[in-house]
Amino acid sequence: ATGRELSTSGYIGWQPIVIDCLNRTASISGVDVTRRLGRRDFPSIAPGGDTTLALMCSGTNGSISIEWHDTYI
Repeated sequence: ATGRELSTSGYIGWQPIVIDCLNRTASISGVDVTRRLGRRDFPSIAPGGDTTLALMCSGTNGSISIEWHDTYI
């Protein structure tokens, strides 16, 4: 709905990719892979708000698990 998009191309493997929307970075196993992102429109959720995520991918095998954590300041 907001038009924000994160995208990457290429093989990611079975390691989790961690997206840090506050710092606008991406990492795999602690290694910064932000440069591999094709689009960098990091999403945000306003206090009391919500979001909907959509996944588009190519290939025949795979799975995804998404965890969203609040930032406490």
